[in-house]
Amino acid sequence: MARTYGVGIIGLGMGRAHCQRIVGSEKRVRLAAVCDVDADRGRQTSETYGIPWYPKYADMLADPGVDIVLVATPTGMHAEHSIAAARAGKHVLCEKPLDVELPAARRIIAECRKAGVRLQVGFQNRCSQDSRRTRHDIEAGRLGRLLFSEMQLHWWRGKPGYFTKGGWRGTWRYDGGGAFMNQGIHFIDLLVWFMGRPVAVLGRCATTLFPIETEDVGMAIVTFESGARACLTATTTAHPIETDRTRIYLQGSEGRVVLSGSYTLDRTEVELGKARPGAGRPPRGTTLYADLAQAIDDGRDPISSGESALHSLAVIKAIYKSSKTGREVKLDLD
Repeated sequence: MARTYGVGIIGLGMGRAHCQRIVGSEKRVRLAAVCDVDADRGRQTSETYGIPWYPKYADMLADPGVDIVLVATPTGMHAEHSIAAARAGKHVLCEKPLDVELPAARRIIAECRKAGVRLQVGFQNRCSQDSRRTRHDIEAGRLGRLLFSEMQLHWWRGKPGYFTKGGWRGTWRYDGGGAFMNQGIHFIDLLVWFMGRPVAVLGRCATTLFPIETEDVGMAIVTFESGARACLTATTTAHPIETDRTRIYLQGSEGRVVLSGSYTLDRTEVELGKARPGAGRPPRGTTLYADLAQAIDDGRDPISSGESALHSLAVIKAIYKSSKTGREVKLDLD
């Protein structure tokens, strides 16, 4: 029988939703402990799920029942908490992005490697069946040579309190950016996962509506090592709309794929060329927790490893630099 791993959660803002998910639907992990500086929130979660609450994360990291640490704190605190977890011998599932700065993200990766623990980054869209099948089709050559792609994110984040509650959203220090970094990074990550290694970025960003430090509208062109290009648009000013709208378009020499939806890309249009011999059966969907548990069992990198997740962060940091300088930015991912 496969082992079940205990999960300890640092941060009960976003972390509370993970509590529900772990208890309600995950089979390879169990909720083992939570940590939050807010005593009311911590005690309530502890009572609801019958697990220990720790005010200090160092105490939770000493709990032998915790095998995996979910880091669900503001992005600017990810390095502190992820590195501490790795040094305590815990596997890490870090919410996206790894950190607000590339050097800090690289430190997380290096510390996890040094400690011999697995690092999964919270890009759950890689786990969906449609996403995994799309990547499978690309690797099998069913789209032919990738020519260009588009990512469009039209979301509304003007509800009262969205940017003011917690005091970290829309700030450079703790959020690391705006529409690209907070919302768009999920889908930029997916697009880069499909398209391959990015090498150059030209970006333009603006704060047009909300009283925040970071962008609420952004556009960019990304060039990939293959020569293909992508056009990115992200905004949190798309009002009035009933639901957030997101779309990824992939055009190859032999076919195209369009994934669309809101937070989850649950609609797919496919027009593909003939399958190459030996293409194999496409993979099924999974979850970040199930994949991480299996990666620990197998001694392999998880589906959203730190190294691969670094690419989308590098693209977004380059967008901001390009927007500030007015020049194309070359990427150094080594």
